Amino acid sequence: MGATGETGVTGLSAVPDEGEPLEEGVQLHGLPQPVGQGAEPQDPLDLVISEYLELVRRGEQVSPDEFASRFPKRAEEIRELLQAAALMESWRVSREQSAALRELPPLASQPDVGGCRLVRELGRGGMGVVYEAVVLATGERVALKLMSLRYASELFRSRFRQEARVTARLRHPHIVPVHTFGEEQGWCYYTMRLIDGLPLDKVIARLAATGQVTEAELCQGPSTLGLRGRAPQVLLSRSNWSALAGIVAQAAAGLAYAHEQAILHRDIKPGNLMLDHAGQVLVTDFGVALDWETRLTRGRVHWAGTLAYLAPELLEGRADERSDIYSLGATLYELCTLVPAYRAATNEELIELVGAANPRRPRQVVPALPVELERIILRAMARSPAQRFRSALEFQGALQAFARQSLS
Repeated sequence: MGATGETGVTGLSAVPDEGEPLEEGVQLHGLPQPVGQGAEPQDPLDLVISEYLELVRRGEQVSPDEFASRFPKRAEEIRELLQAAALMESWRVSREQSAALRELPPLASQPDVGGCRLVRELGRGGMGVVYEAVVLATGERVALKLMSLRYASELFRSRFRQEARVTARLRHPHIVPVHTFGEEQGWCYYTMRLIDGLPLDKVIARLAATGQVTEAELCQGPSTLGLRGRAPQVLLSRSNWSALAGIVAQAAAGLAYAHEQAILHRDIKPGNLMLDHAGQVLVTDFGVALDWETRLTRGRVHWAGTLAYLAPELLEGRADERSDIYSLGATLYELCTLVPAYRAATNEELIELVGAANPRRPRQVVPALPVELERIILRAMARSPAQRFRSALEFQGALQAFARQSLS
């Protein structure tokens, strides 16, 4: 993401005490109300919103609650206005990002980027399009993530660069490695290892449809050649609880390493975990990751990520390693039950569920689920961070112990 500093607004003038009215000429966040000859009076709230949005657009971690608390007398009014302004800003940025994705020309007319020739599109999301590509100098097959700079907002540009920088410094068997990144010909790009596999959301869909996933179904490239002429090997089935636990244990190992490097992923979900044809899991997409080393304190944070997998404390501006553990627990819940822990018709309803409700117990959804595996899921998804696993390493250990016991 963009430059991050201590959460909240810094370098601003003192806020009026609760007993002081906000009148003409008062200084609000260091910005004087422009009253005088030839100037129209400006509502101080406009200045608050402008200051807040400016910080958000710079990629800083700003909580509406934290911002509003600086004005106790009008905190509720300011909080509601900032939340509405943030939604409008999110809508604007989404429109810009959609335009940036539409800007990508057809594959046949794509220029070579970063010394690579694009071969085929593998997938797209809010942060860009991923292609299979060939490194011209070596012939190596890689994945190349591309985003147009023409329409992308500065927030998305900074997130894209942050994703490349963060992932490039993480070297672990269960994290997709980044090879190169840069900007060229109006594009942001980075190259990474090409995985012959599928994200877990598609794996879950196949388990729901057929009850199993084979090795061949996870292959997307030349590795399929070695599979022809022999019976398909089943890698996963919906009732192989030890294998399902083992998949999430691998993701927990990757997360534990990232946490050791002071990186919070903040968007762990099935779509950001890749399963390859050899049964290996790799964590991807660090686009909204938070690097604690760039922050002086572990203060309030502006929540990011996908609502259905979001830890409840993130809605209150709090986050630590246990927030990622919750999201991975929600992923395990869905992998075992084949339904999300939370579903709602609107984001507003989903926020209410995440913030205040508990999901159905996994064994109420799938009675055959082992009691111990349900216990692990519920501990990882405990509403209070203090009741969760203390670390991703501890979560990994519990899953591995369950898998060993199931096989014995």
